[in-house]
Amino acid sequence: CQQKDGSDHYVNSKALEKFKMNNSGAKCRVLMNFNDSGEDEARPKRKSKRKRRSLRKTRPYQPPSSAGARPLSEIAKSRLNQRIRQYVREASERFNLPEEFILGVMFVESRFKVRAKSHAGAMGLMQLMPGTAKDMGCTDPWDPYQNIMGGSRFLRRLADRFDGDFVKVISGYHAGGGAVNREGGIPHRQTAEYVRAVLDAYYGFVDGIMEIGAANTPKD
Repeated sequence: CQQKDGSDHYVNSKALEKFKMNNSGAKCRVLMNFNDSGEDEARPKRKSKRKRRSLRKTRPYQPPSSAGARPLSEIAKSRLNQRIRQYVREASERFNLPEEFILGVMFVESRFKVRAKSHAGAMGLMQLMPGTAKDMGCTDPWDPYQNIMGGSRFLRRLADRFDGDFVKVISGYHAGGGAVNREGGIPHRQTAEYVRAVLDAYYGFVDGIMEIGAANTPKD
């Protein structure tokens, strides 16, 4: 939880931070225990007694922090131009999401490359799949403005669906909300790695490790 002086307090080291984000924009951090596979330890496991004993010996996952972030490369900074940053600010205000959160997802998804395309067919800055883009009202996923708005709208829907739980929101963005519902949390190891990467980037932007510099609002 965040103390009155602004410092963070963690209950223990075997935890992944679980963020709450409500429609007023307020954020609260609570703790959620995970094992080394990224699975919620509080969720019942159908394992043998021998397997359960081995799980207790796994290396605990440390909460993400800006220590996992690195300064942005010059290429990434050049891609994150004034126009893109203005779109992010607008999406932040429209969908009531932290700018740093949108930037964190965008960084992990595309490294701010407008024409990024995955082998699976995800497109653009926020790597929208064709079906998701259509559902979010994005008629041209290659258009930076539409792509950012579509991805941010999807994040907002996930935030509403999962009561602002950042871990589930990020997991849903990567693996789909249905998979998160079925598993009660992070559904795959790859998704766990993705969640950690996004949260590290989020911290990096919040703490200024991933500095993007000042940007003025375009006059046009």
